[in-house]
This record gives sequence, C-alpha cells and structure tokens, in this order.
Amino acid sequence: MHVGNIKYQPVDSQKEYAVMGILIGDPAYRGLGVASEAIKESAIWLKRHRNINQIVLGVHKKNEAGIRAYKKAGFQIASTPHIPMCADNVATMVWNI
Repeated sequence: MHVGNIKYQPVDSQKEYAVMGILIGDPAYRGLGVASEAIKESAIWLKRHRNINQIVLGVHKKNEAGIRAYKKAGFQIASTPHIPMCADNVATMVWNI
C-alpha cells in the first residue's frame, strides 16, 4: 500500500540541515497523524546517521492542515539561512531537532 512520499533534498551534514518535502496522497490517511509520525521518525534517523539538527520546508499559507501537521511534528514558522526567501503565499517552517 502506498500512502505518500517524504524526501529530504538537499541534506547537508556539514551545515547540519535538510530540506523536506512530503505528500500524503491517499486522502484516507490525511488527518490521522501519518505525516507527523513519518516526519519524526525520519528526522530521528537523519540526526543519528547524517548529523542533521535542523529540518526546513516551505508550505502554502492556505494549507492549514499541513501547517497544523508540521507544528504537531515540532516545526515553527521561522526564517532560516538554508533556503531562500519563499514567495508571499508560502511560509518557511523550521524544526530544530
């Protein structure tokens, strides 16, 4: 069964950050905490194996469900030097693991 995808690119072990993208494509799994669980477990792996201490992402400001899921996983809306400024309709979110 394919629920969705999560990716980290780039992953920079020297600067200790990774940029994340995620999609929960099967609507039956949205709102169940699947995204938060996948983010948390993959972040733990990145910290242990790749020296990653910060995960960053961009999310459309109207994606309220996504923003809630990211906050539940530990992200906050913040700026970071690791990704360029997002467009006006996109929020930058940062999680310091």
